[in-house]
Amino acid sequence: MRGKNVIRDASHASASSTRDLAKPSAMPATRSFASAIVSSKCRHSAKTWRLVAQPRRAVPGEVVTLNLAPIGPPPENGPERAVATLTAADGTQQVVTLTAVPGGAGFTARLPAPAIGTWRLAAIDGPNPREIEESELEVFPPASEVRDPRADRPALDALARGTGGRVFTDAKALVLASGGVDLHSMF
Repeated sequence: MRGKNVIRDASHASASSTRDLAKPSAMPATRSFASAIVSSKCRHSAKTWRLVAQPRRAVPGEVVTLNLAPIGPPPENGPERAVATLTAADGTQQVVTLTAVPGGAGFTARLPAPAIGTWRLAAIDGPNPREIEESELEVFPPASEVRDPRADRPALDALARGTGGRVFTDAKALVLASGGVDLHSMF
């Protein structure tokens, strides 16, 4: 089908063709397409706040900072308080009260990262939730050396033997082996 109102690929839609699509003479399907473009742009521009975790990726117990900040200049009559939730895939929720940052620059809170999983961040009090760009916090298992910090004695002994070194079980043995040299002065 040929005609001014038919667009085969959205990447070829110009501003004038998008205006043409909004005309009553446009086919219903293309009018819906034009409406979707306009409403998508309106929804995106309606976000005036952003809720993020720093860092975005953490291990359980690591300190994470939640920041709820305005996108652009701070609003003149912004909210006085803010409360956020972290929600896991299984529905587990953690509620966090954020404290105001001086100068109207938003709200913040520091907390230990929750259990392993992906946590959706959402504000439930403060700015209008429809005006907030939400995000996620990804919590991963710690690396193996952090999970079990005990020394692998057989591996250390083998490494020391193979390299001509020695394994020291405590700091005193190390100082005695160094001839009483103050090791702190070496660095």
